[in-house]
Amino acid sequence: LAQAKADAKAELAAYKNVEDYRDVEKTEIVSILATANTEIDACESIDAVNAKTVEVKAALDALKTNAVYEAEEAAALAQAKVDAKAELAVYKNVNDYREAEKTQLADILVKANTQIDACVSIEDVDAKVVETKSSLDKLKLRATYDDEDAKALARAIERGKVYINNYFNQCKKEDYYPEQQAQLDACLAEYLEKVEEARWINEVDAIYNEFVIKMLEIEKIPSLSLDNLGDKDAEGAQSIIGKTKDKVMPYVPEQVKAVVGCSGVVGGVAGGVAALGIAVVALFKKKNGKDE
Repeated sequence: LAQAKADAKAELAAYKNVEDYRDVEKTEIVSILATANTEIDACESIDAVNAKTVEVKAALDALKTNAVYEAEEAAALAQAKVDAKAELAVYKNVNDYREAEKTQLADILVKANTQIDACVSIEDVDAKVVETKSSLDKLKLRATYDDEDAKALARAIERGKVYINNYFNQCKKEDYYPEQQAQLDACLAEYLEKVEEARWINEVDAIYNEFVIKMLEIEKIPSLSLDNLGDKDAEGAQSIIGKTKDKVMPYVPEQVKAVVGCSGVVGGVAGGVAALGIAVVALFKKKNGKDE
């Protein structure tokens, strides 16, 4: 019995190589063997010693070796990498982005997958997932761009309407005939509607420029000046001026002539008659649309 006990203790002491285990298991082995030796000493038969030996071996076999741990950890790390890549792959819908961001998204995922493959722990994998998600979150969505573009376009449209109205208000309607005044109003209404329907900011600018050109094309009332008349019109105006002056002068009171002098009266009458003559010619041309 004593020899059986000694043999059992020796067998158990050599049953496991403590260096194959991690520190926690090493401590458990020492504790299991110490308890086993005490219980073997208390055995009263060889059969009891043998039974205790089998029991203790089973307890030692239940302990994980370092190799087992490493295999499990390697498998867990490999699975974590697979799961991380899969999670990142579906984290964003590529169709929610414009082309530039689609390219950036693809580049980020390629880089992340390479870095995940190089991770040596699950903690590293988890940290890389968080980091990659943060980078993906910074990419601007198509909807965000669209909203910003819409707001910018709305501001441009309002600015365009202000510019159009300001330009229109600077035009003096008294410088135009009634027909042309109606054209001014129609032009304003047309281009305010056009700018309201603009789809791009550049289009707003183009509409404003076109509006200005159209406004400039609307004919103003000609200035009352002989310099603005053609040779034939100027000759006609001069004829009207001469004939009218000759008829008006006899009606100028002698007292006026005495006060301002004959030359002053002639000058004043001539100036008024000249304006009348030019106005007659301009009006006649406007109504007939041809030189007369």
